[in-house]
Amino acid sequence: MTEPTNVDAGASLGALYLGGVRASTRAAGQRLVARNDDALRCADHFFAADRVPHRATGL
Repeated sequence: MTEPTNVDAGASLGALYLGGVRASTRAAGQRLVARNDDALRCADHFFAADRVPHRATGL
């Protein structure tokens, strides 16, 4: 079994999955541990969104 390339807290994975925060931003804030720079760049690309999510509640 190989070690994961990126490690993130499960509760905050939604921020990456929904495209609101880049993996490199989370790594800079010490919320994600990347094993190397290539893995971090790959995660940034993989979780990229065309549009930044926004609140659409009408407030």
